[in-house]
Amino acid sequence: MTTLEGIPVSSDQITSAASTRFRRKRSVTFVAASIVAAVVSLGGPLTAEAASSPTGGVNATATPSGTLEATGSGFVPYEGVSLTYDTEPAVTGFSADKSGWIDIAVNVPDDETVGPHTITFTGVTSDTPVVLHFDVVAMPTITLSTTNLTASEVASTGVTATVSGFTPGQSVAFLIGNGGVDSYDGDVVAKADGTAAYTYAVKAGGPLSTGQIGTYSVRATSGDMSMLSQSASFTVVADPTAAAPAVPAVPAAPAAPATPVAGNASFTG
Repeated sequence: MTTLEGIPVSSDQITSAASTRFRRKRSVTFVAASIVAAVVSLGGPLTAEAASSPTGGVNATATPSGTLEATGSGFVPYEGVSLTYDTEPAVTGFSADKSGWIDIAVNVPDDETVGPHTITFTGVTSDTPVVLHFDVVAMPTITLSTTNLTASEVASTGVTATVSGFTPGQSVAFLIGNGGVDSYDGDVVAKADGTAAYTYAVKAGGPLSTGQIGTYSVRATSGDMSMLSQSASFTVVADPTAAAPAVPAVPAAPAAPATPVAGNASFTG
């Protein structure tokens, strides 16, 4: 879905190594698994008690194709935890960390229905389900100021994308893609009416700075990646070639005057 500017990634994986707003928290799955393996190899005990009854949290809303961050605490240290999305098992084979904490990213299906849904964590040892409720909402809509423009127009006025349907005050990142790869281009804060706008234009180091001829897809995502807008596209074409100036016609030379003939004229008949 995005990166920081100039670093391309696939359109279904928005991450950024330099911005916490676009960074998924590291999964504890492999860390905890390696620690458990080390304890087993040393013959150490694996019995442990949960610090408290497990609890958890998740984003309140998300859109189809959005990414949820589901967390839990109070699990038995290092215990295996399973995840169920609605009624279907979704993720297995991950574990809580040494403090009984879990943190995992969950992708909402592209065709998910709008309405209430649940994510359930169940610890293998604690055996206490933690049910997290969230709502899937419709994707925010997106409109463009134009869908066709020349290279010169991109450099002068650009293309403004306007989205509506985000949460007021929410950070909104705008993306642009060409050839199936999206890159981060800019972000704004959603207004009180849930709208946000951004102008794609030529700028140094940006996705339109060189070779801007072609078709581009654009969309927006919330800073926590839970909400993803619909997509739209625009096409940049080459500037029209100026017609060569007309060559003026060369005027014809004037006819030479008639030469008089000396002598008397004679007639017959």
